[in-house]
Amino acid sequence: MARQRMYVYERAYVDYASGLKRFVQLIWRACTDVWNWFWQGTGAKVIEVLLQIAIVAAASFAGYLYIQYERAHDHPFSFSTFFNLVVLALFVMMILWGWKALVHLVARIVSGGIALLILAAIGLVTTAIAIIVFIPYLLFLFTLTALSFIVFLPMRAIHGLWLLRRQITYRCPYDDCSYSGMPIHVCSCGQHYSDLQPSFYGIFHHTCQKPNHKQKLPTLDIFGRNKLDRLCGKCGRPLIFSDLGELAEKPIAIVGGENTGKTIFLRQVTRQIVQTLGSKHGSKVHVASPIQERALQSDLALLDQGRVVAKTSGDVLQAFGIAARLSKEQRYLLYMFDAPGEIFQRMEQMGRKQSFQHLAGIILFVDPFTLPELRDHSLTKQMP
Repeated sequence: MARQRMYVYERAYVDYASGLKRFVQLIWRACTDVWNWFWQGTGAKVIEVLLQIAIVAAASFAGYLYIQYERAHDHPFSFSTFFNLVVLALFVMMILWGWKALVHLVARIVSGGIALLILAAIGLVTTAIAIIVFIPYLLFLFTLTALSFIVFLPMRAIHGLWLLRRQITYRCPYDDCSYSGMPIHVCSCGQHYSDLQPSFYGIFHHTCQKPNHKQKLPTLDIFGRNKLDRLCGKCGRPLIFSDLGELAEKPIAIVGGENTGKTIFLRQVTRQIVQTLGSKHGSKVHVASPIQERALQSDLALLDQGRVVAKTSGDVLQAFGIAARLSKEQRYLLYMFDAPGEIFQRMEQMGRKQSFQHLAGIILFVDPFTLPELRDHSLTKQMP
């Protein structure tokens, strides 16, 4: 199974190891070739021939010295002198042929010594190259790795303080989930990343390593991380608000019984918030999800025609998101929870709504005439 990511500078380490391996293999082959050439190859044969030539040359020189010695002592060239030279030649031939094994052994010793000297020279050159090239480059990579650790830890700390100051918690917008924390980011290839932050996988971006797919994944929202698809870190459901991670989440529950107008209120108040607050100078207000924006416009079109929109239904609901940037200090992502009125009739159903633990506000809808007693009383008063 392919790894999802590579560590920072890991490619440089891999390339370094590959280059070092090739260098070591090259040196090893060179040393092996040198040793084989001198010990049992052409070099050994050449040295053995040279040794034989040296023996013959030494014998010839000895014969020359003997003749010169005889002349120096006024001894004429005689049969005795010739005999001595013949003996010397026979002795040399005996060495060359009779003691061939000894000559071969001496030749091997000499060739081995020469090979060791050459290998020692290669070792010195190799050590010099390692000291000049490989060791400094490895220390350079170690230094970069240490510096990356020194860099990404403060980046994460500063980003955490920035989130704390702006009260950004990446809160899950589903009313049955109370999770707040780092979401799961999804690469375009489908890989999930629960820790997409500056780390040893990368400072400014991580690289997805899925085969035939190399995508750079930003590590912070300011680098474009919020453009990736995101899932809740606990329930795994999609987080569709593009402003999540940029604005402080403010969950607001719209509470009321059945048929009290909560759904209509949410649509109309959203339109008023976007038009009224968004029209002020320097402010920017919009629905935080294109999907919810399209659904809102469809419902508003029905309301403008005097038609009724569908009631809210379902046991689990996603908040309706409104991103409001009113000033540098007032920047919020409003979570508007419009739960069905039926859940407020029983405490057991209300207790399942985890979003109530972190509410920043409640909008309470009370329609007295939805109560059975008042409804019956009003009907009695209307009867003739």
